[in-house]
Amino acid sequence: MLWRALGNLQAGFYIDVGAWSPDHDSVTKLFYKAGWCGINVEPLPRMLAQLRKARPNDTNLGVALSDAEGAQSLFNIGDSGLSTLSEDLADSAEGAFGAREEISVPVTTLAQIWDDHVPEGQPVHFLKIDVEGLEERVIRGADWERHRPWIVVVEATVPMTQIPNHEAWEPALLEAGYGFVWFDGLNRYYVANEHPELVQAFDAPPNLFDEARPAREVDLAARLDAAELRLRQEEARAQMMESTAQQVRQELIAAGAEAMADLRKQMAELSARQDDLLSEFAEQKKVALHDFAEASKASLAACDKATRQQKVQLDELDEISKRLTGSESETRAQISDHARDLEALVNAHFQRHEPVLSAVAWICEPLWVRMTFRPSGRPKTAVRRLLFHSSGKPRSLFRSLVLRADGRPHRPFRQWMQSAEYQSLRHAVPIGAGAQGEAGAGARPLWIRIAFRPSGKPKKAVRRLLFHTSGKPRSMFRPLILHPDGRPHSPFRRWLTSTDYQYLRDAVELPAEVFREARAELNSATGGGVDRLPGLSPQANRVSKRLAAMRAAAERRR
Repeated sequence: MLWRALGNLQAGFYIDVGAWSPDHDSVTKLFYKAGWCGINVEPLPRMLAQLRKARPNDTNLGVALSDAEGAQSLFNIGDSGLSTLSEDLADSAEGAFGAREEISVPVTTLAQIWDDHVPEGQPVHFLKIDVEGLEERVIRGADWERHRPWIVVVEATVPMTQIPNHEAWEPALLEAGYGFVWFDGLNRYYVANEHPELVQAFDAPPNLFDEARPAREVDLAARLDAAELRLRQEEARAQMMESTAQQVRQELIAAGAEAMADLRKQMAELSARQDDLLSEFAEQKKVALHDFAEASKASLAACDKATRQQKVQLDELDEISKRLTGSESETRAQISDHARDLEALVNAHFQRHEPVLSAVAWICEPLWVRMTFRPSGRPKTAVRRLLFHSSGKPRSLFRSLVLRADGRPHRPFRQWMQSAEYQSLRHAVPIGAGAQGEAGAGARPLWIRIAFRPSGKPKKAVRRLLFHTSGKPRSMFRPLILHPDGRPHSPFRRWLTSTDYQYLRDAVELPAEVFREARAELNSATGGGVDRLPGLSPQANRVSKRLAAMRAAAERRR
């Protein structure tokens, strides 16, 4: 009926609300093929994807229409083609037509769709509304004064039944200036009063002169034609392939015969060549064996001569090693005696001047330390009563002034809190392993505390006096630093075995047992499991290395 009324128009325009499929039961498919275009409104995502693929010239919108904008739940019932915003209708259809699927979709009005997507001055030749029971809301959401489609087609029965339901929305169309012209059993057709020339197209029902065929018959014929075309193409392709296969077969037979002849000829040539090579190889093998025997005899004679020469050199080196060992023992004994005398002299000097050095150290302390502490390190009575309870426990208000976060005392309080006098108090703060290490450092002789830092590293002036910048001890003070056997004196051992010193260019190469002893002492002081010393091993004596290498070479030759 629509084609009878509008089929003579070129490049018309339509709006399909509830478009569903681009092909199956589509009102707009015939018009689209004739060059028309328009707007398809379909909120269901999978059907919208089909429309966008099949109708690239149309405007395809994934929204639902009602009488107000917003968002609502869309209910899709199985594969029945029934999708609606009405939950009551979805509940009633769910059992009969399949499971219900609920999705949230944006909702707008027909008036807004028209304003946003219909070009200015473009007439809409027909409007189709199929929204499964909510046609009244879509009609209320239109602006019938400004927007005047020529023909309006509205589904007029309860979904999936023949029960009419147009009484709810037809008055609004009649009041808007549209007249009823046709009912096809499912849809009711209305023509705008300003286009009376279209009414006569609806005077008679579809008949023989319309040359109309059911959509399913058209689709079936199209599929049949396509199948026949594919069949003819496959038959032509099969004939071509059979002809090609016959030609290839003949070519392969000819090529195989030619290749077989060439192969027989090549095999005969290879057989003759093989005989020549075998005789040539036998002759060359005989000559090579004779040359190898002569070369082996010469090599063995040279090896015997070299072995005798190396044995003589080994004997000479053994003799030199014995002489060096005796001289080294005497020299080490003399150096050891000088070192002990020098160390005793230094200790006596510092013990004689220890009171003066203690006074100088006390004067160098900050003024506030001298005002609040006695020279023995004990806080004065007023300070002690202010900061500590009589039981020895630091007062909570001043605890951070006395102790660090890790429980160790700050430096001014360290000497007194590590003393037996304080530790005998009832609530004395126990001193941890780290503080005990510092206590041990504090118990060392005064000259060592003046010359060395708590970490064991010599102070800058002492380091420059005793060592070169490359780490090598100055010759004058080497007995003060090292024993004759190369082991460091106890004040220097901690620094000489540290990574900082060993990384210097001319650091002293210490015996391996020195590193083991230093590592054991550090593990014992820290409770075990701590190993901060570098894994360095002393280099072997060059003469010993040479002797060992020559002995191994001689053994291999024997």
